[in-house]
Amino acid sequence: MVSGVNMDLRVALVSASCFLVPVQPLFAQDDGVEAIVVINRELPAYPAHCDSQLEDGDATVSATVIYRLSATGRIQDSRVREGANACVEMTALDAMRRWDFEPKIPSRQWTYSREFEADFFFTPQEETEVLDYEVVGILKSPPRYPDKCMSRAKPEETIRIGFDINEEGAVENAEVLSSTNRCLNQAAISNVETWLYEPKRVDGAALRRNGMEAVVTFSLSY
Repeated sequence: MVSGVNMDLRVALVSASCFLVPVQPLFAQDDGVEAIVVINRELPAYPAHCDSQLEDGDATVSATVIYRLSATGRIQDSRVREGANACVEMTALDAMRRWDFEPKIPSRQWTYSREFEADFFFTPQEETEVLDYEVVGILKSPPRYPDKCMSRAKPEETIRIGFDINEEGAVENAEVLSSTNRCLNQAAISNVETWLYEPKRVDGAALRRNGMEAVVTFSLSY
C-alpha cells in the first residue's frame, strides 16, 4: 500500500546567500497539521562556476528538487525533478541535503514521510529564493494484487513508477522505472494511473509536474 499525504500548502522563503534561516514555522498550523520548524536551512549562493554551461542571456536559472521529510526532521530521497543544467541542479541538491528540521514528537499525529518540492531560483548578485510546495495526493488507492502473480511472488515486491501530473492533478505517462517482479508491472501502472493530486499552483495558475516518481508496494500475508 502506498501512503498518501494530507494537505497542500505553499510557502515562500527568501534568505541571503550562505546565511542560516532562523528557526520558524515553514507551514501554518491549519486543519490540524502541525507546523514544520526549520533548524538549519542554508541557501546556496549563485553558482558562478556554472556560467559556462548556461545559455547566453540567462539572468535567473532554476532547479526543482523533490524531497521527503521524515518524522525525525531529516531530508530523505531528495532528487532533481527539473533544472537548467546538471551544474545548477547539483548546487541545489547539495544544499538541500544539509537541511535539518525539528523532529516531531512521537506521541503526536504525524505522517511518517511527507513529500515536498522546492523551486530554487538563482540570480547573479541577488539573494537565492526558494519556494516550497507540498505534493498532495487527493486520491491514492492501494493496488490490487493480481492472482496470477501470487504463487511466485516474494512476501514484498516493489515497483518504482515514473509519471507526470497534469494541470488538473491527473496522472499521465506512467511507466515502470524499476521492478522486483515483472508480473506486477501492469498492476502498478494501472494503480498509479487512478491517482489524483492537488495541482501545483503558482500565482493562481495550475502547472504541470513532470518527472514524478512513486514506489508501489505489493505485500502478501501468509
